[in-house]
Amino acid sequence: MKTRVLSFAMTAILAWGGATASAQTPLTLETMVTGLGNQVVDLQSAPGDRDRLFVVLQNGRIRVLELATKTMLTPAFLDITTKVGDNASERGLLGLAFHPQYDVNGYFFVNYTNNSGNTVVERYTVSAGNPNLADVSSASAVITIPQNANNHNGGQIQFGPNDGYLYIGMGDGGGSGDTGCRAQNDQLLLGKMLRLDIDTPPYVVPNDNPFVGSAPLDEIWATGLRNPWRFSFDRDNGDMYIGDVGQFFIEEVSYQPGTSLGGENYGWKIMEGNNCFGTGGCTSPAPCGSPVYTDPIHTYDHNAGACTIIGGYVYRGCQIQDLQGTYFFADHCNDRVWSFRYDGTTMTDFQERTSELDPGGALNAIATFGEDADGELYLGTLGGNIYRIIPNQTASWKDFGFGKVGGNGLEPELDLCGILDDGLFAELRLRHAPPGTFMLMFISDQLNPTPARGGTLAATPPVATVPLFADSNGEINGLITGDVDDTILYFQFLIFDPGATFNTSFSNTIWLEWP
Repeated sequence: MKTRVLSFAMTAILAWGGATASAQTPLTLETMVTGLGNQVVDLQSAPGDRDRLFVVLQNGRIRVLELATKTMLTPAFLDITTKVGDNASERGLLGLAFHPQYDVNGYFFVNYTNNSGNTVVERYTVSAGNPNLADVSSASAVITIPQNANNHNGGQIQFGPNDGYLYIGMGDGGGSGDTGCRAQNDQLLLGKMLRLDIDTPPYVVPNDNPFVGSAPLDEIWATGLRNPWRFSFDRDNGDMYIGDVGQFFIEEVSYQPGTSLGGENYGWKIMEGNNCFGTGGCTSPAPCGSPVYTDPIHTYDHNAGACTIIGGYVYRGCQIQDLQGTYFFADHCNDRVWSFRYDGTTMTDFQERTSELDPGGALNAIATFGEDADGELYLGTLGGNIYRIIPNQTASWKDFGFGKVGGNGLEPELDLCGILDDGLFAELRLRHAPPGTFMLMFISDQLNPTPARGGTLAATPPVATVPLFADSNGEINGLITGDVDDTILYFQFLIFDPGATFNTSFSNTIWLEWP
């Protein structure tokens, strides 16, 4: 065994080392579920819930995907099929968002078109006795918005990470070419991004919304959108990325920095992307190309079968560390997937991902991206399939499972992700420790199965011992980096636990080998 460099440095949460991976991690798709029989239109996770993904089906149901087993649970988490109108074209149950304090209040919100074809945003509460079942009787209307046609209904709802307000993406009301110029009409909520404070039911308008006191509809946060089918926030800084579906020629990614005060006008229908479109039905519009309009940060045309942008997410997971900060998006019609980085001014690292993610051409009718509680990314299709984007590499690690204490103490879980074949980094994550708990991390090059007080201390004798406190979420996240060659190490936590025998508990042991 040869170890050249293995350094450790601590922050308030914990970080080790300082090297970063230079090589691009190859990607692939992991199949989670196929053939659901219904159109998957949204994928969401509840705050802090690493075990489940909530699958929104256009027909009016939300189902739970258990991630560890790739199992769809029954019955449905929510079934409002009788309330949801005809899901032909772009109608149906279209969006889901969990309240930031969902673990306390159990509130979640849905966006659907009702039997009259109008947009409804509604609040529900999870069942008091079953976390996998909603209380369908708890429905409470937030807002209803009349629609003109069966398309361009928007559908995405998201809570802003910086302000905790609910954002609602509204299409221009449908038809073709926004003949009424609704997206530029401040008398209508259509073709807009809305921002609501829903903690005072049904809602109140935040007093810092940009048009408060100067426009008839204070709910408006931004204007000039055609159909923002999927938008998202970067969970790290609150930047908003909007996949705005084009008309005849141009699809676009629009952007709003997390520091924005709102009020952006993204140009539709005066402009389609960066191109001039038309002014019919508009009242005294600014001319095409005016600085009044906020240009998209990326556009693409309808060549090669493209037709509908599917906005995605900025990657903030731990499986693919070198893609941190990379935005993913796709096209619904040709099922191509792309990514890029954007720093608020400059786009870099633009590349197509289709051939590495989908070399066999299995993707068909991509309808949505999703993000789990750890920031890992998923794809959902209208054919009822769900995939996870993962590294196309084999991790060299094993969970020995030693050391967990029984019911008289904590049972913290130590896991690992982000290992590269070149051995440059991996992330250790300890879960389920009370916030502020003091613990020691043992790092050893030997496995010792001899029982110790309160459990089994497997990673001994230690080559390093690191004292730590669990963060406010009861977690420890540590990134191991460095130039390590032909090395095996064992990691385990000893936790000072008043509820356990001899006041100590032990986590399981993780074995990690660098090639």
